[in-house]
Amino acid sequence: EDDLFDGLVKTLKENQQKTEASWVKYQGEKGKAQIEETRRTTKGWSVTDWQIFMKEITDILNALAALITQNVTHEAEETQGLIKKHFDLVSTTCFYDKESYLKFASYLEDPEQITKLQTIHPDLAVFMATAMKTFAEKNLE
Repeated sequence: EDDLFDGLVKTLKENQQKTEASWVKYQGEKGKAQIEETRRTTKGWSVTDWQIFMKEITDILNALAALITQNVTHEAEETQGLIKKHFDLVSTTCFYDKESYLKFASYLEDPEQITKLQTIHPDLAVFMATAMKTFAEKNLE
């Protein structure tokens, strides 16, 4: 049991390090600051807080996938409403301006992120990234 637990903890830490390195690749120095801000902001979060946050993210992803299936465009009101929800939600963990949200969109176009999001819908990563770029250009400074 101890070996299994130690292996799980090691895997989680490796995944976190890999994700953070990828984030910094896309965000640059600002990404390092965002990681630290997120750590500070979420330090007091309970397991329930994280579950709620992740459920809300998952709900947004599933709703976007449903819109893709319905041939709704990335510019449509329904899509942009979901992207605003996404922006508002991720902004509870750290600050995003136009530049950093555009870079977040580019991060979703990374092959690893595309692979992750393909489990929900094959076109989700590119659709979401395009919708995020539209949202950022129209709504953020």
